[in-house]
Amino acid sequence: MSLWLACYFPRLPLEVFSPGLAPQQPLAVVDGPRLLLTNDAASAAGIHPGQTPAAAYALAHNLILTPRSPAEEQAALDALALWAYQFSSQVSLAKQGLVLEISGSLRLFGGLSRLIAEISRQLATLSHTHGQAVAPTPRAALLLARGQARPGAAPLPAIQEQAQLTRVLRHYPVSLLDLPAATAKLHSVGIRRLGQCLDLPRPELARRCGQELLDTLDKLLGARPDPWPRFTPPENFERHLSLPAETANAEALVFACRRLLGELATYLRVRVKGVQELAVQLFHREPPVTQFTVSLQGPSGDPSYLLELLREHLQRLTLPAPVQALRLHAPILFTLSAQAGDLFSPAQPALSSAALADRLSARLGKDSIHSLQTLADHRPERSWQTCPPGQASPAQAAREPRPLWLLSAPLALATRRNQPFHQGPLQLLSPMERIETGWWDDGAVARDYYLASNPGGSVLWIYRERGSGRWFLHGVFA
Repeated sequence: MSLWLACYFPRLPLEVFSPGLAPQQPLAVVDGPRLLLTNDAASAAGIHPGQTPAAAYALAHNLILTPRSPAEEQAALDALALWAYQFSSQVSLAKQGLVLEISGSLRLFGGLSRLIAEISRQLATLSHTHGQAVAPTPRAALLLARGQARPGAAPLPAIQEQAQLTRVLRHYPVSLLDLPAATAKLHSVGIRRLGQCLDLPRPELARRCGQELLDTLDKLLGARPDPWPRFTPPENFERHLSLPAETANAEALVFACRRLLGELATYLRVRVKGVQELAVQLFHREPPVTQFTVSLQGPSGDPSYLLELLREHLQRLTLPAPVQALRLHAPILFTLSAQAGDLFSPAQPALSSAALADRLSARLGKDSIHSLQTLADHRPERSWQTCPPGQASPAQAAREPRPLWLLSAPLALATRRNQPFHQGPLQLLSPMERIETGWWDDGAVARDYYLASNPGGSVLWIYRERGSGRWFLHGVFA
């Protein structure tokens, strides 16, 4: 038998605007001419749903009023459905809620009570007020979850049997059916509870309130099939977030991004993927849009690590105007391979070279960090080039010794009696190494290289130019 868990989010129209907002900042959502929902700070100031905006402003001059946004609510529900996908492969969207078929997940999570506890724990970390219920049908689970979301509702145990479901539903108000026209007609004849509605003759009930009411009751009790469309995770991640108030503060933007990165981490965990690049757009009151890219050396799905890199970018960013909204987009996903842990690894491993490069690039700019790549050219000044970190090809070992420090341009040396000088006379230490190449381009060279030492003990790399006979210093050994 199927078993469904439903979550209902009564304050979702308000909570979609909460990220990035200070707890002491009053906020209210307007739907039509009156306030729909208020946060705790607004309630403390005496503002409550049903008031007009003018009356609310009279109580708190710093009140933020924002119109209800169905698009933001739908995006938030999509994100919650993605989060719920870790508990069930059959997730469906509802009005301000979700329903999950969980009978196939009970063994995986250690039973019903553990599964419910884990869902409740994670929802608490997501900062969503919710009602939650379990029932044999999806519509009943959602109705009971709506009932659990009401202030002062008594805790409801999970309902797994049909007979128990019918007994419990009899005590719930007909308004929870979400059928306004039928509810109004039932109220007009004194019908308030589902039990009263179920006791009425069906033909008379259909004639007075419509067939839709009977169909809904049958689906509620499992007497009629009630298929729900399944939620399918999107192929890539893109999330837009409108801020309740403009801000140019980097930490406020980081706070807003934290929630988006949490949603990204859930998405990546569900898809078993990682990201190596994040595109961030910051929207102002007027164009242009401020945008930047967070690049990584390798795929990652760690929200804390991504947030740290994002913070580095935001802190060195100069904004042309306060930010009204932001968008996070992961254009390319990479499959992550499972890796076994090291039995002897430290609790806090040392920072890897890739992570160090990521942090330095975020702090200093990606053009400030480079790797070195060898090239197939015998001329020392042309045998290497810079490349993005982590993209260097394997180094080719030189047949002869090469200095770690190569001068940007060879330094001409003075000579005395045909002996080169640099901080004193130089003593040759090695046989000659001839490099004569580049005749096919404009950089032809003909040089005889030697290792040499000066009186101070420094080991130098010098050469004598064939033809002119002049000596040059080209590198210094450590």
